[in-house]
Amino acid sequence: MKIINRQMKENAEAFILRWRGTTAERAEAQTFTNEFFQIFGLDRKDLAQFEKPIRKKDESGTGFADLFWSGKLIIESKSAYKDNIQHWDKTLIQAEEYIDDLKEHQKPQFILLMNFKRIRKYSVDITKSGKAKTRFLIEIPIEKLAENLDEFLFFIEFAERLETDEEKVNQEAARKIANVYDAIERKGYKSDDIAILLARILFCLFAEDTGIFKPNQFYDYLQNHTTGQNLGDHLLSLFKILNTPPRNRKGHHQALNEFPYVNGDLFDTRLSKIPPTTNALRTALLNTCSAYDWSDISPV
Repeated sequence: MKIINRQMKENAEAFILRWRGTTAERAEAQTFTNEFFQIFGLDRKDLAQFEKPIRKKDESGTGFADLFWSGKLIIESKSAYKDNIQHWDKTLIQAEEYIDDLKEHQKPQFILLMNFKRIRKYSVDITKSGKAKTRFLIEIPIEKLAENLDEFLFFIEFAERLETDEEKVNQEAARKIANVYDAIERKGYKSDDIAILLARILFCLFAEDTGIFKPNQFYDYLQNHTTGQNLGDHLLSLFKILNTPPRNRKGHHQALNEFPYVNGDLFDTRLSKIPPTTNALRTALLNTCSAYDWSDISPV
């Protein structure tokens, strides 16, 4: 059982003295949040990211969560003067919308709303339809933080589970790529070509989840423009487009022309032959696109 120790309480008291009565603007929110993690002896940078881009499923734009801890927590911060119920409700709705746009394994268990004066804690349940259902748990004034640290024990528990959770996620990612590899290898594709092809596919997966491509652009192209019979030709066309500046693109389908130019040598090397064209490879690629967030995977 995890407990709040003496050092954490002392850290909380120091935190209170530093921030109590502040008139800080939202620009100080990241410092505030980093120091909040430090109360528990945690380095925020090892666990969570600021300004996580979350693309809306309806393709109406991209939102940015103030703090995102995948599968664990979203924090939304406000300026100290934004302290009425309308401000809090609006911020909660924004956090709920972020959750609805996340993939299943990314959806958090808690939301914290902070404004330098107080912290509001919510639990998150995900309905069968994938919608976030939040429940208000407690509001803690900054002055009362040290005596209410037990409300944040989940920080310690989540951090200690991180290695196991990351291992499971990495295993799932590796399994999906292995399925793609197997589908290619079974067609007798050369090992050198397989390495190049997988590197390019990984880049496309990464680009789709980090904003380099438009939302679902790679997935939609595969889904809407390829079959098990022409997949290889379409992959070659896509790789060529990614290696061609827009001013030099002629005679290509509009869906291809909408892909960005990738400045680098990843798409320079010619494959010795057309990539395999099978239903199995197409299915493996579509499954790999849709069921995993590749934004934490380096493509090169």
